[in-house]
Amino acid sequence: MYISIDIGGTNTRVLATSDLDNPNFENIHVFDTEINYKNGVEKIIEIIKIFTDTPKAIAIGIAGGVDESSQIMTGSNVLTDWEHEPLIETLQTHFSCPTYLRNDAVMGALGEAYYGTNKKDDFIYLTLGTGLGGAIVERKDENVNVFRPKDRSELYELETKIGGTECEKKYGKPMKSLSNDAWQEVINNLAEGVDVLASSKNWGKNTFVLGGGIVERQKIRFQKLLKQKNPKICLTTLGDKSGLYGGLALIKQQNVITNNKIKFIYFDIGGVAILDFSKTNKWHELASALGVSESDIDKFNNLFAEFEPGICVGKKDLLDFVKEAKKLLGLGISDDHDMLGEFVDRFEVNISIHSIIDKLGINFKLGLLTNMYPNMLDRIKERHLLPKAKWDVVIDSSVIGLRKPQDEIYQFAEEKAGVNPKNILFIENSISHIEVAKRRGWQTLLYDTSNIQESNEALIKLVGI
Repeated sequence: MYISIDIGGTNTRVLATSDLDNPNFENIHVFDTEINYKNGVEKIIEIIKIFTDTPKAIAIGIAGGVDESSQIMTGSNVLTDWEHEPLIETLQTHFSCPTYLRNDAVMGALGEAYYGTNKKDDFIYLTLGTGLGGAIVERKDENVNVFRPKDRSELYELETKIGGTECEKKYGKPMKSLSNDAWQEVINNLAEGVDVLASSKNWGKNTFVLGGGIVERQKIRFQKLLKQKNPKICLTTLGDKSGLYGGLALIKQQNVITNNKIKFIYFDIGGVAILDFSKTNKWHELASALGVSESDIDKFNNLFAEFEPGICVGKKDLLDFVKEAKKLLGLGISDDHDMLGEFVDRFEVNISIHSIIDKLGINFKLGLLTNMYPNMLDRIKERHLLPKAKWDVVIDSSVIGLRKPQDEIYQFAEEKAGVNPKNILFIENSISHIEVAKRRGWQTLLYDTSNIQESNEALIKLVGI
């Protein structure tokens, strides 16, 4: 079964369904939101287990800001004890299934986009409950993009006028007990706020869909806004379940990505799984450490370019290069100088990719496809530079006698992966190595070592974690 969870400031809803296209809401459990994180996650696990011990996927919308790359809630006006807690990691570990976290307004917008009546237009979704949330829905071809603007100051200003908590402070009573005059003021403030958002450069859409618990309970009052033509205002047809529908929509989105034929992921080592010399001056530092003068650097580079292809496939060794460089350039180093150590000692951990690879290992088989020098991979492992992943396949050029971008090494990698080439994703920092993989039908991602954060975000988006 698929699990969709809506954690609001007041209530938490847990839905279980086996059908993403035509979900029924028979298996739904609603309870007061636990302010304490530990109690809350224990309660959620308990409820999920009532429905199933083996969910296929879990999607959660939460009343707070969410860093989608790390899948962590970063801030909330109500659920402060949940901030920066490993909710997704905990559930993913417990149930061994894909688990996703989004802001609750984003989830509501997704629900409206996939299951609501507005399946053609771009629109702004507003959810009014304890607070006020909002997200933008944009469509391009068959794709749906839901996001929150970085600058949400206009929304926060509107929240101070119509948010449930703020109104209760202002009027001194619960929303359900407000007078007709107070409600008219809330409706007027909302109408003015919608005008502001429609004309804002941050939001800028002329169609609005209103949802959330307060809208659902006071639907008759909010229907007055439906007469407004510009901007156009609609009420949700999904009731207070927009967020739950949104969770199912997110799972559908992620299933499309997963079903987009990615079954095996190969990582390059140098410049991806670890930080090597790529886009640094470390090669120049190495040459200087060996005593290569500035006047001889070109000779040194040319000599290494001559030796490296043979070293990569194990036909030559770095010691062969050391002896020749010493002879050609008169370097004051021994014949058995540890050139391998000169390389590996300058490599660094790419710590930012470790958590991503950990998550990928849950849903995908993983492999290393790398050009290495003899014994270099062993040295890298000894220094614990690689992510601690279960590598299903390791292809070391110096061991198999083939190197990138030779076509044969990709064919070898396909055979070891045991999947169709179109089911392979290759993460690599060399364009020439990427191009061969593309020609063979692989999916690829060019990893830019000079912009690791952007590359990691692109990887996360591509695989849908």
